Amino acid sequence: MTFRFNGWAVLLTLALLAGCQQAHKQSGTVYFGPTAVYRLPKGTHEAMPDTASTAFYERRFNFHPRFNQPLHRIVAGSPTETVYLGIAMPPVPANLQVLVEPDAVWQVVGRKALPSAAQLALLRGRNSEFNVRYVGKAKSGNVHVVNLLTRDSVVARSYYDAPKPYKGNLLL
Repeated sequence: MTFRFNGWAVLLTLALLAGCQQAHKQSGTVYFGPTAVYRLPKGTHEAMPDTASTAFYERRFNFHPRFNQPLHRIVAGSPTETVYLGIAMPPVPANLQVLVEPDAVWQVVGRKALPSAAQLALLRGRNSEFNVRYVGKAKSGNVHVVNLLTRDSVVARSYYDAPKPYKGNLLL
């Protein structure tokens, strides 16, 4: 059996993949692979992480040395709020509530359980920052961790108290 390279098939496959990726970008939704994670509200955009934002993300939101989130995206909007979308990588605790416990950076102000064993917490930082943290498992099996960072307690409370997580923008 001989293998014959078909350049047209490769080009067609690449074009289709590029088209799918373009459709994702135009949809106003942030994806991790095929999983729709977050709807981009009006006036926001997805900012691809750079070295500085990745370091900031790891320093602020790695809430336990055994659990990390190396894969992340950023939704940037007004200067008062930024959303960090992450995937917790193994080892992941069996009890996801561990990921919303207080730590050296964040103090828990409020916490509530959501459907499918997800957790939502309102956290306050040492530097008068607020963090609304969602932790939950998606159909893909990934454990998603979403952090909304703001200095405005009213903005934080509005996301925490919204009838649907993150005012309905969380698509998990």
